[in-house]
Amino acid sequence: MVFRVLIFPIILILAGFGLQCSSSNRQSQNITPSIEYREDASHVLSFHDIQNSDANQWQKNGRDSFDFRFSRSVYWLKINLQNYDAASSFSEDFQGKKSYLVFEWKALDSLELFYVNNAGKTRKQIAGDRYPKSSWSLAEAHFPSFEIYHADNPSQIYYVKLDSLSIKNFPVYYKSELAYLHDLKIETMIIMGFKSVIFVLLLFVVFLFIMSRDVNYLLYFAYLLSITLAQDVTFGNAFDLIWPNSTWWQNRAGMTFIGAQLLFSLLFVRRLLDFQRYLTIADFLTKILAVACAISIPLTLLDIHIAVFSHFYTVIYWIVIVSFFGMGIYLLRKTGLYVRFFLIGWGIFFFFAIFQVLYFSYILPYNSFYIYAPILAIPVDILFLFASIWEKNQEAQARRMMRIENKMQSLHSGQGHENKSEVETRYQKSSLQDIDLAHVLKELDILINQEKIYLVEGLRLPEFARLLRLNRTQFSELLNARFGMTYPAYINTQRIEEAKRQLISQPEKKIIDIAFDTGFGSKASFCSVFQNLAGISASDYRNQNKSEIENA
Repeated sequence: MVFRVLIFPIILILAGFGLQCSSSNRQSQNITPSIEYREDASHVLSFHDIQNSDANQWQKNGRDSFDFRFSRSVYWLKINLQNYDAASSFSEDFQGKKSYLVFEWKALDSLELFYVNNAGKTRKQIAGDRYPKSSWSLAEAHFPSFEIYHADNPSQIYYVKLDSLSIKNFPVYYKSELAYLHDLKIETMIIMGFKSVIFVLLLFVVFLFIMSRDVNYLLYFAYLLSITLAQDVTFGNAFDLIWPNSTWWQNRAGMTFIGAQLLFSLLFVRRLLDFQRYLTIADFLTKILAVACAISIPLTLLDIHIAVFSHFYTVIYWIVIVSFFGMGIYLLRKTGLYVRFFLIGWGIFFFFAIFQVLYFSYILPYNSFYIYAPILAIPVDILFLFASIWEKNQEAQARRMMRIENKMQSLHSGQGHENKSEVETRYQKSSLQDIDLAHVLKELDILINQEKIYLVEGLRLPEFARLLRLNRTQFSELLNARFGMTYPAYINTQRIEEAKRQLISQPEKKIIDIAFDTGFGSKASFCSVFQNLAGISASDYRNQNKSEIENA
């Protein structure tokens, strides 16, 4: 079912990328190779100084994207649009309409565009995370963008001041109004479709945690949330949708959530793969890395250069990717199917994430696939990691049932040949006539009072009957004749008796926790059965017995 749920959103996202890539080249051009730039390492140059710069002070970029990396310098860009005349570069639909400069990297701190208009006055537009989104010249844009007024600038020369601590390896596109609006629509569709998928999956994980009380699901939720927020901040979606006016937080949040992503991935995988049980040294080293990440997270909020955290987290990424994958392969011989699911999900996501890491390490140039591929892999990663947790729980349940079956088998082997007891004579013409009922009842007592098998959620009649070497008909007849109950009534009675004991002996324990611990699938189901069998609500039962104990 989960596979089917994910098929449509993944196809939608892939289709969106295909549509975006199919935007007409005539109406959207990469002008980065023709842009000239000048580095201002001391941050002292003004627009007037730049405007009067000598030609030999400018360098032509000559590449499809900039390569300024994490430099602290300010970069002035000189963009001459005279060579991109509407009639020759774009389609006829573009003539006389608006055009746009789009800087295709969302995590830029500050962009200021300057030009001198027909009246000789300097005009300025702004964009970037340093400014509240509402103050941007194009507040609706996903990427920092500027509207170009051809009639207001006879020289068609524009100067852009780029001041950002984030990586500055990205292209600049010159787009017609048609291409700009088309890409904006596609970007919105992709973002909202992807967010909807992630939101539904996060709610599903929360539901599973509430139902099972398995800490793995809680760590899994934290991992998914942090990795989603890290990607959102890195690509500016959080600034668009969540905190459009929180400029300080936007400039620090990226590394904060990347640190949280690493922290929770370490804790999640450590618990999922049972490092403490199978790999004690790896468990110790994982704890050290987790502590290092936990310490680094609050430091990301200080005025420390972002490149420090980028390099630190990149090193940990490589350690985590390689070592966890290797340990998963090693554990295949010792564990079950859940490790295979983990390896598939982990491998797919980090295969694509490697391209992004290599981009941030300056090894790969800017490419939309390198940047956005990990985002496409997140739903697939979620699917397989969920399957891994689910399968691990099923295997744990199966091991418990196997242990109980082995214990029952040992009891059967020591049964011997005893004379039929009086209790058996009642069933001479029933399905139980050839059964040693005294021994069966003894085994039933062990399962109920020692093993407390009724605490297993979802325990079915055939499974319980098999432990007693009975078929479902025989077990049903035994419960009806001996206890006057059906199977569900018998199991619920045992669970409620256990709940009563916990309500009195553990007064600080929440009722919902007692409900799940006694084998019920929900608090509502527990409360209904408790009220029906005890004639009083669970909370009233606890309070009543608490008063009796205090008055005794």
